Amino acid sequence: MLKVKKRYFLRNKDVKLLLNKIKSVYPKIYEQIMMANGDAKIEYLSINDIGVYVLNNKPILLQMSDDKLYPTINILNKIGECLPKIIVDQGAIPHIINGADVMAPGITEVIGDFKENSIVQIVEKTHNIVIAIGESIFSSEIIRNMKRGKVVKNVHHVNDKIWETLKQYFPNEYSK
Repeated sequence: MLKVKKRYFLRNKDVKLLLNKIKSVYPKIYEQIMMANGDAKIEYLSINDIGVYVLNNKPILLQMSDDKLYPTINILNKIGECLPKIIVDQGAIPHIINGADVMAPGITEVIGDFKENSIVQIVEKTHNIVIAIGESIFSSEIIRNMKRGKVVKNVHHVNDKIWETLKQYFPNEYSK
């Protein structure tokens, strides 16, 4: 488990900047934030070189060292359709949740259109549950036609160090 180095609530000015960024990148997450609390109090946690934004004791976004914002797996499982989906078969799941990148043979379906380097959710086919967040190496059009090779870089997955750390700090969110 990783340690939280800093933990504090964002100032109103910083909340507005973050909300504007969320609104432009993830409009559905923005809607959820505004529905949950119009006057959002957002907490920031620093875990190693990863930032975590928390709303009402629910981790909603991760900010990696590249400064990109990634939704947490939990928020995607609650909101649903806010990112393109890469649906994978049962054989791919153990590899992905151990940190492997997504390979073309494990993909059963690509839902949504996206460009290369887009943030996508990796979803297991049977229960329609997000198991990872990744960054596409190719566009959706190319991935649909690929038969082999790596197609999505795994950024955050179930049971990784970030997941386990957040599970310790927010047990009610990760026990469901």
